Amino acid sequence: MKVIAAACLNLLIGVSVGAASSAVTAQTMFPTAKASVVPTADAFYAPPSAASLEAVAPGTVLRYRATPNTTYASTVNSAYQLMFRTTDGHGAAVAAVTTLLIPTAAPATGRKLLSYQAFYDSLSLDCSPSALVMTGKLFEKGNVNTALKAGVLVVFTDYEGLQSQWIAGMNTAHTVLDGIRAAQRFSKSGLSETSPVAMMGYSGGGHATAWANEVANEYAPELNIVGAALGGVPVNPINVAKKVDGTLFSPVYFGAVVGLSRAFPEIDPDKYASAAGKAMITDMGKRCLLGTLSGQPDMLIPKYMFQKGSKFLQDPNFLDLPEIQAIGAQITL
Repeated sequence: MKVIAAACLNLLIGVSVGAASSAVTAQTMFPTAKASVVPTADAFYAPPSAASLEAVAPGTVLRYRATPNTTYASTVNSAYQLMFRTTDGHGAAVAAVTTLLIPTAAPATGRKLLSYQAFYDSLSLDCSPSALVMTGKLFEKGNVNTALKAGVLVVFTDYEGLQSQWIAGMNTAHTVLDGIRAAQRFSKSGLSETSPVAMMGYSGGGHATAWANEVANEYAPELNIVGAALGGVPVNPINVAKKVDGTLFSPVYFGAVVGLSRAFPEIDPDKYASAAGKAMITDMGKRCLLGTLSGQPDMLIPKYMFQKGSKFLQDPNFLDLPEIQAIGAQITL
C-alpha cells in the first residue's frame, strides 16, 4: 500500500497543469466552524430542500465555512468545510460535506488535488472526516502530510453522506467524485476542472476509492484523475459478512446491515430483525468502527463480538435470501 500510494503521489506531483478557471457559483458563507459542536448538533449539516438540490448540478458548492486549523497548522494555510450537491445510489439529488485543506506550499497557479478517502466505517455523522479532521482525531491523519508538504491540496469527503450509508457503493462513489468537483469549483481553492486529481484510501477508504475509480468515467468523465491507490478493499460485502459472522469482527456484519438499510429501504428491520435485532440496530446506529480511537462509540464491543447473525435476524439464512443477494450484486465491485 505504501509503495502504491507513493507512486500515486509522485505521479500527481509530477503532472503539469494549466491555469485555474475563473467561473464560480454563488456560494453562501457560514460562520467559522467550532470543533466543540458535533455534526449531529450542527445546523451547517442540515441539507437544503430536495427541490433546491434538484435545481443545481452535482458538485455545486451550496455553502462553506472556515474551520480551525490545528491538526495541520504546520503545513496548511487555510481549511474549509463545503456542503455540496451530489447524487445518491438511486439517482436522487442529496447533499454531502467535504473538508478542503489548502497548504502553505500551494502554488499560485497550476494547483493539484489529492482526494483522500479516510478510514471511517461509521453509522454516525459524528464519526465523519469533517468532524475528526477538525478535532485532530482522524485515525490516519498523517497519511496526507507528504502531499501537503509538496503543495498539493487535500480533500477529505464524508463519502457515506449525511445518512451514513456505510458500504453503499454507488452512493459512496458519487459522493467522492462530487466532493472532488466541489473542491475544484470552490471559489477559494484555485483549482479548475482540468486540475490533476489523485485518489487514495485504505479499508473503508479503499472501498470508497475503488468505487469512485470504477464509475468515474461514466459519472464524472471531465475529471482529470491521474491515479488511484487503495488497499484493504471489501470487494464483495456479502462474502465478507459470511466470513466474519460469529467471529471477533461480527459487529462489522451487523453494522453493514444497518448502513445498507439506510441505502436500501427494502431491508426493513420490522420484516427481518428479531426483537434483539431491533435493539441492536438502534444501538449500532450510533457507533463507528474503531470509534474508541476518535472518542466516539465503538462497534467492536463485547456484546456484539462472536455473535451469530441468527441472534439478531429472523432468518438464519438472511444473507442468502434472493432480495439480499440482489442487493449484494449491486454493492459488489
